[in-house]
Amino acid sequence: MEDVYQPCGSVLAIAYWFPPQTNSGAIRNLKILKYLHENGWNLTVLTIHEKYFLKDNEGDLKILSQIPDSIDVLRTRCFFIERFLGLLNRKVLKKKKIKFQISNSDILKSSTKERPKHKSKTQKLKDSVTDLLSFPDKYVGWIPFATWSGIKFLRKKPVDVIYAVGKPWTGFFVGYVLKLLFRKPLVIDFMDPWIASTWRPSKASLLEKLQSFLEKFIVTHSDFLIANTNELAQDFVERLNVPEKKVDVLTCGYDDADFAYDFFDKSNHSFTITHTGSFYRRRNPKNFLKAVKILLDKGLILPDKVVINFIGSMSINDAGLNELFDDPLLKKIIHQESWVPHKQAIEYLWQSDVLLVVQPGTYLQIPAKLYEYVALQKPIIALAEENGAVGNIIRREGWGETINNDNIEKIGDVLHNYYKEYISGNLNKNKQKYNIEAYNVKNLAKKLGNIFQRLSQQ
Repeated sequence: MEDVYQPCGSVLAIAYWFPPQTNSGAIRNLKILKYLHENGWNLTVLTIHEKYFLKDNEGDLKILSQIPDSIDVLRTRCFFIERFLGLLNRKVLKKKKIKFQISNSDILKSSTKERPKHKSKTQKLKDSVTDLLSFPDKYVGWIPFATWSGIKFLRKKPVDVIYAVGKPWTGFFVGYVLKLLFRKPLVIDFMDPWIASTWRPSKASLLEKLQSFLEKFIVTHSDFLIANTNELAQDFVERLNVPEKKVDVLTCGYDDADFAYDFFDKSNHSFTITHTGSFYRRRNPKNFLKAVKILLDKGLILPDKVVINFIGSMSINDAGLNELFDDPLLKKIIHQESWVPHKQAIEYLWQSDVLLVVQPGTYLQIPAKLYEYVALQKPIIALAEENGAVGNIIRREGWGETINNDNIEKIGDVLHNYYKEYISGNLNKNKQKYNIEAYNVKNLAKKLGNIFQRLSQQ
């Protein structure tokens, strides 16, 4: 006799990023909600209509097939403030992803032009207006559409839990309004730190105070907090006085299904290093490339024995990086693609020997790519704070080496050691496998389901 399907309960998930978008937030939302559904939860996802990002961002329509038919997806409109103000053409469209067709340096030319050091009064005024109208973030124009869609849905189909994922932080505000109107428990999931993020662009002091107020307000009035790292959870407890029983850690993870394909064996015989994901702001490979160039110039590594894959877009204002991409030796070994489907990105990782993380200046967050890296059991070089979240987990789990991004000499030493191990045939030889089951997204989904179960029974 077949088991009768017994749903655990129903959830409205508010997730701006969702397939066919393929950034790390969208992939993480897809994976954890898919397995949460397999564990017996009825799910409805409130997200943005794909037409609003497919024009300017790369999406993968094939990934839609991973969404179970029984998960309802409510797609809404969005009003973009920057487009309305006419600033998008200058501030955003110039940062469009550029296909790698001519040379590595062409990828950077539109983003490494020197900008004026001092803004005019007119520009400062425009920026202030944009910042004010983009509070709490530039996706604020999604709030009315998402809120109204959520209201219409909840009037027809009550749920047990409202689950909001950030970023963007507008999703938390939508979740709070729906909680207030329908008196359902609200779980907010911080995939990144908000006010505590060291990568946040500086704003006027009034806006900073408003951001801090809103974060504390939402945190206080939610029923449960999920933090992406142990360090972020501790920050909530210490900085916002969140009771420890009100917060738990739910990292990003890996999905076995992503590695079930018959990938080709390594197609080259070179020492291959790969980074997947975008480069932007402080996530800049310049110091890594400086270390590589020093090794090449000294003859410690040979250009015909090394390949560096950068799989992802670049939006960095750094002329020095442009010069490195134009270096004759580095040109021979760098391969860059601004976007590939998720499956192809996994294949690049599969055919690599060492995987690269560039995450300097952050102490509370871990990039989602790290968990896909470790699923492949490859050594990792992380350019990050040794006493931050990335350094702590890599050291604790034995996944590789964490190096301060400014320590070019040590970056070169670690890279050279891995290169020598590869040449001698000893890289990964007799290496103990990583214990990574705790980061399997199936187990993470079970943990999230247990949180929902407790809240729905209170």
